Amino acid sequence: MNVRLIAITVSSALLACAGTTPTALMPEGARVRVSEGTAVDGCEYLGDFIAGGASQSNRATASYLESNQVRNLAAAKGATDVVFDSKARGHVVGKGYKCP
Repeated sequence: MNVRLIAITVSSALLACAGTTPTALMPEGARVRVSEGTAVDGCEYLGDFIAGGASQSNRATASYLESNQVRNLAAAKGATDVVFDSKARGHVVGKGYKCP
């Protein structure tokens, strides 16, 4: 097999995993406030941010890390606030908002 093809395949697999692996809270993500629904009235809705499924057996730890991932993703799109969706099943979903 061609070495370049192997390198491309491995790089693609690593990038795919990086996008779905729960992560630590980055400094930018730490600046995103976790808010309640009414706190974002009048703010610009930026979209839903969905954390990749965690494979950890400890679901409480997995949910914590996934919420960090949601805050990191929201921060990358300019969100100042996130409202977590309590109705989501199996994934952590946050709605991102840009508030003044």
